[in-house]
Amino acid sequence: MGANLKSLNQYVMTERKVEESKKEKQIITVHDNESYETLQEFTVPTREEGIEILYLCVSKDDQKIGVALGKKLIKNKQLVTEIAVYHR
Repeated sequence: MGANLKSLNQYVMTERKVEESKKEKQIITVHDNESYETLQEFTVPTREEGIEILYLCVSKDDQKIGVALGKKLIKNKQLVTEIAVYHR
């Protein structure tokens, strides 16, 4: 999942990483459009196992990144349990 930060010539992506302890982490990364270099990284804290990033939204001024966290259910249903906003 991702979005462009047009005014900053950057883009945002979400990733799921598995640590050595086998615990999953949800991460938001900001990259440069030309060099693809990672400029910034946020670790999204989750309260329970199985929570993942469902939606990502960027503000009009490209300074805030909003994410909806929750669980994917059956038949394309989703349960949003948390909303987080990150300021660049």
